[in-house]
Amino acid sequence: MLYVPIIYLSANSDITTLFIRVFSFDTLRSGTFFHLWFITALMSGVMLTNYMIKNVKTATGLVIALLLLAGYWLSDIGQAFNIPAERNYMFYVFRSLLGIPLVYMGYLLAKEGLLSKISNAMAWTLFIAGIMLMMLEVPLCQWFIDGYARERQFPLFSVPVAVALLAICANTATKENLISRAGRDFSLGIYLIHPFLLYFIVPWLESKGVKVSTMNLVSAFILSWFIFAIMKKWLPALYGKFNGAGIK
Repeated sequence: MLYVPIIYLSANSDITTLFIRVFSFDTLRSGTFFHLWFITALMSGVMLTNYMIKNVKTATGLVIALLLLAGYWLSDIGQAFNIPAERNYMFYVFRSLLGIPLVYMGYLLAKEGLLSKISNAMAWTLFIAGIMLMMLEVPLCQWFIDGYARERQFPLFSVPVAVALLAICANTATKENLISRAGRDFSLGIYLIHPFLLYFIVPWLESKGVKVSTMNLVSAFILSWFIFAIMKKWLPALYGKFNGAGIK
């Protein structure tokens, strides 16, 4: 609902185009704005993980998870190198299914208490090595495929890097501070609304002669944080809805 006005403006204020875009399969798959695909992926991940916990052996569940991750990784390479030349439908299929392997693997990490068994030295080593391998993946793919690569969404080692970072956070004792409170209270809200703000911030900054993408992102981040800080204090019911409160 938040992005309906943006769709309306981008559709040249045409009600018919707005209706077609909102009530389409693309919206069911990716949400009303490009970054909201994670909602469908997360819902499918929670539902299918619940099913696999009750009905599938752990080994079988891990095989399914790894196959889905491999499918998304390969389709992401295809998307980056424009393979196939027409629309890469498998990329969007596997992206929508991404929550299944990640939520299932997260459940197993929690169930078996594996994060506490990863030392900080091991986690940092895995984190740094994973970042380096993520950076090497694109030029290696370019060398094998011999083509120009666009931005990647799912480099292979992003999963172990995420696990390593989670282990570092889980095993490091820190006192609560401004940043940790903001992460707990506002991270989902900031993610949801920052493109909405960018729609207005970018042309305004460009009109002032500022054409630096980093400035756009920092401005949207700070403004989103400020909006949710006010919302939490003065509009707690609306703040709760943005964070899933009251949903049964």
